[in-house]
Amino acid sequence: MLLGSLRPTVVCMVALLGISCATARAQTAEGETAEIGTGSSSTEQTVLVRMLEEGKSFRVRARAALSLARFESNDVIVALEGALADKHPAVRTAAASALAQNGDRRSVSALRTAASDQESTVATAAKTALQAIASRSNGDRVAESAAANTAFAQSAMTRLRRAQHVVVLGEMHDRTPSRSRELSALLGEQVGAALTKVDRVAVLRADELTDEAREEIARKKLAVLKLEGNLQSVQPVLSATERRVRCEVSVLLLDEGTGALRSMMRGAASAVAQRSGSSVAQEKELARKALRSAVQTAMSTAQEAIDRAEKANEGVPQLGEETAQLIKKKQ
Repeated sequence: MLLGSLRPTVVCMVALLGISCATARAQTAEGETAEIGTGSSSTEQTVLVRMLEEGKSFRVRARAALSLARFESNDVIVALEGALADKHPAVRTAAASALAQNGDRRSVSALRTAASDQESTVATAAKTALQAIASRSNGDRVAESAAANTAFAQSAMTRLRRAQHVVVLGEMHDRTPSRSRELSALLGEQVGAALTKVDRVAVLRADELTDEAREEIARKKLAVLKLEGNLQSVQPVLSATERRVRCEVSVLLLDEGTGALRSMMRGAASAVAQRSGSSVAQEKELARKALRSAVQTAMSTAQEAIDRAEKANEGVPQLGEETAQLIKKKQ
């Protein structure tokens, strides 16, 4: 549980308040009574946000903050980040504690400010939240990379023996002014992961196209295609209340030997969130989300594109001069 991960001083403050993360009755700003933990999820969330922002008693606001730890919507995150500046330290502590459970990298800037709070309990809770968010972010990236590398879990020869199509992953380019290596790497990971979902495709890295692999390709008379990706644009769009980033990508299918273009797949997507924390950090995270969605859109037609490319080749392997010489030598 989240509270168990906080230092004793924070736990003591929460215990003295009598705060429950599950169910509590509290007064709203207008004197209405609200039941926390009952009713629909969206209604409960709306009531809790209102209590956090308008509650007259600091206990009401603190209870609401801790109860909001169960929700992950943009409205909740924005409300909790705002509560980090509440006039009462108990509310600030509760908000930081909730963000430790449901916050993400959008909240880092606000939490860093709270980590310098003069009240030690608030600072401690904010630091704990920053550690929790960092741990989750690292875990997400590891999982993302692991999923993308599924295509290479088996040896290249094993993949080739079961394949009817061969696609070699080529270069991934960031054509935007930022020239981000991180986004280029993410583009490659997402394209590789999408290819694993195409039936009977052996996905090879360029260094796996060895003499042995080429011989197996020639034996099975497989056409070899090369895939290259381009991040065409990353465009942030600002408004008074939200941040939006739109990404456009293109994926090219080429003959591996001749380099002739056989098909082009395009995708575009936007990611949006309520304005929160550092604009640079939030736009970076939104760019990653938009890029993933754009690649999914582009690669949704990968099967058809591969089929068209192979028909254009009339079933003749395009292995290049190097492979032709190798096969001739073997004969």
